[in-house]
Amino acid sequence: MAVLFGNVGTRITSGTTSLSVAYPASVGAGDMLLMAITIKLSGGTVTTPGNGWALLLNIAGGTGAAAADAGTTRTYVFWKEAAGGESGTEAV
Repeated sequence: MAVLFGNVGTRITSGTTSLSVAYPASVGAGDMLLMAITIKLSGGTVTTPGNGWALLLNIAGGTGAAAADAGTTRTYVFWKEAAGGESGTEAV
């Protein structure tokens, strides 16, 4: 089984309260899909998306060193076994 990279999102600026994460261009039945989201900790959280996604990892780390970008971050990783043919976006 080959491991393939499917898609990458873009940086979202402060004040954003929801995301639309795009599926890869081609999704086959049985494909393992991973979605990783990193946020700054300022009381924010990420809700597990629906449609079969499950939380795999929720971890905090890093304190930041740059004067303009300091603060702890939290990374969430979700996974899903594809039914096949998933397309469009997933709301998070």
